[in-house]
Amino acid sequence: GLDWIGCVDHTLELSASVITSFPGIKDLIIKTKALVAHIRSSSVITKLIEDWYKSRSLTPKRVLKNSETRWWSLFTLCERVVAMKMPIQGLFSTKEIPSCLEIFENEWQLLEEISVVMKPFKTAQMFLEGSKYCTMSFVPAHIYFIKEHLGKVRNSMHTSPLIKNAIIALLTDMHKRWYTKVWSKVIFLACALDPRTKSL
Repeated sequence: GLDWIGCVDHTLELSASVITSFPGIKDLIIKTKALVAHIRSSSVITKLIEDWYKSRSLTPKRVLKNSETRWWSLFTLCERVVAMKMPIQGLFSTKEIPSCLEIFENEWQLLEEISVVMKPFKTAQMFLEGSKYCTMSFVPAHIYFIKEHLGKVRNSMHTSPLIKNAIIALLTDMHKRWYTKVWSKVIFLACALDPRTKSL
C-alpha cells in the first residue's frame, strides 16, 4: 500500500508555527496582531496613515489582518507591518495608539527577521495548494529549499541569537515531520512519473 501523507500545506503551517510560538517571539506576535487589529478598527488612524503616504506621493498601504483560513496570512501580516514601519512609528507619538502596543526598535528588527524566516513557507504553500497541476512531485524540492534557506539565515552574522535558536527548533521539527514523508512511496512515485521532476 501507499503511505498517507496528509495535507502538505497544513504540515508546513505546523512547522512554521514553531517560529511564531517560540519563547521571546510569541509575545511580539501577539502584540503585533493586536496593533494591527487596533489600526484596522480606527478610521482616524487609517486616515493618518493614508495622509502620510499621500504627503510623500506614495501609494497608500494598509495593514493586513491575520486569517486562520489562509496558511501564510501571519507572514503577510508581519511583512506588511515591517513595510509600513515609518508611518506606524509616527503614530506612536499620538494618543491614537495605546503605549502598550508600541513596537520598539529591537522588536522591529525581530519582525524583519521573522518575515525573512517565514517567506519560503508562503512560497511553498502557494505552489503546493495548486489545483490545476500535480504538486506532490515538488514536495521534496520545496522542503529542500526551505531547509537551505533556513540554514543560510541561521549562519548569517546578521541574524540575532534568538532567531538562530528558533531556526534550530524549526529545523528539528521539520526533520521529525518530513524525513519519512519525503522518502515515502507515494512521493517517490510522483517524482518518478512527473516529467518535470523525474530527471532531478
